[in-house]
Amino acid sequence: MELNFYPKGKQGARYILSLLFSLLLIGNGFAIPLQETRVTGRVTSVEDNAGLPGVSIVVKGSQQGTITDAEGNYSISVPNSNATLVFSFIGFTEQELPLNGRTIVNLGLEPSMEQLNEVVVTALGIEREERSLGYDV
Repeated sequence: MELNFYPKGKQGARYILSLLFSLLLIGNGFAIPLQETRVTGRVTSVEDNAGLPGVSIVVKGSQQGTITDAEGNYSISVPNSNATLVFSFIGFTEQELPLNGRTIVNLGLEPSMEQLNEVVVTALGIEREERSLGYDV
């Protein structure tokens, strides 16, 4: 039994439809990907120029981000060369830096003057101020 979905005399249309469908599937493999730019650099402390490990770097307005390695180096893909990067780290002021076409961005973070309250969590999960903890020698 032969299944024929095309009426007689329409075999040329079948060939053309098969060819167009094949080109559509193959053509998607050659589609131009979104042009992302790779940005690299190093984040240091302004005070002693030491690399800062664990600095959070996020592309402003997105969830795309990374953190610095042990020496303060990072690498991130951004959607375009005019994106803005947001650098944040505990104890340092947050900075927003527009790329303006740059692919290598080194940044020095300044310490924040905000003082954080020190809180110690004990084994039972009860929070106490640090100076009220007792110890035995």
